[in-house]
Amino acid sequence: MESDPKHEECLLFLKQIWDHSGEEKHSWDVDAAWKRFSREYDLSPDEFVPVRGLERQRRGTNQRRNLRMWQGGLVVAVSFILIFTTIFFLSEYGPEEEQIHRPEEVVYREIETGYGQRTHLNLDDGSRIVLNAGSRIRLPESFDNQDRREVYLSGEAWFDVAPDTLRSFVVYTEQSVITVLGTKFQVQSYPAEDQVQVVVSEGSVALKEPDKPDETAAILTRSQLAIISADGITTVETVGDLSVYLGWTEGKFVFDRSVLKDAIKRLERWYDVKIRIDPSSPDLPEKKLTASFEDHQPVREVLETIALKLDIHFVYDEQQSVYSFFRD
Repeated sequence: MESDPKHEECLLFLKQIWDHSGEEKHSWDVDAAWKRFSREYDLSPDEFVPVRGLERQRRGTNQRRNLRMWQGGLVVAVSFILIFTTIFFLSEYGPEEEQIHRPEEVVYREIETGYGQRTHLNLDDGSRIVLNAGSRIRLPESFDNQDRREVYLSGEAWFDVAPDTLRSFVVYTEQSVITVLGTKFQVQSYPAEDQVQVVVSEGSVALKEPDKPDETAAILTRSQLAIISADGITTVETVGDLSVYLGWTEGKFVFDRSVLKDAIKRLERWYDVKIRIDPSSPDLPEKKLTASFEDHQPVREVLETIALKLDIHFVYDEQQSVYSFFRD
């Protein structure tokens, strides 16, 4: 009734039918009823002339039987009225009500970026997503009529979530569940890597493990970084330069004492190239790199700069299409 005035009108109408059909007559004037019936249907006067003795008693019995039959017919008629009226109103209003309350099947879409690609997404709730290279995200076509805004990420993405106090925004990865109401944050969860990285640039997020949905592993606020390892251990720290983690959203690569092997993974995804480290130099993968680059810089220029900074060399194998870092 509160959701639609038509429902109140329907209910009151059915109540009137119910009230009238439920009336019970405890005493009846059979002769008067028979006379009214005879006059209504223009029956011969002989049909209701009083008779005496047994014949009168039989006539009275028949009259009462006929009257009970008409009473029963009246009840049946009212019942049919109630049934068909109910069917009418259900057919008139039922589908609309059902459409309101029946959970609609969620239609998902999947966006995937290859190496060397990056894409921007604008969602219908006002949220924005930047999907990094080598990543995939699965999300509904629309968040309408949903209690929560849920997306599924494999790879790396930056989220600018539109505030909604009634519906939380949830990012699912293979190793974590990130829940927010309205904030800006980055999530990195590549399948080939054994950890999840979450960095918050604005607002706060709650981290949970998929197999422990009722437990919060950590609450992150601005400039905090959380790393969830493969064994479920979560570590949280405060970072000084967010551009190291979020610079890629603006086309910049910022490395601050990053180990070379990790920097290479980012460069491979960004430029869609293969980069190797000479295995004869076991300490080379752990060398620390501090540098920044723009996405418009050619890969050769970037690798040459890295080689100069680390005092090493690089070469390109055209047959295998592979760049390699090595020592003299």
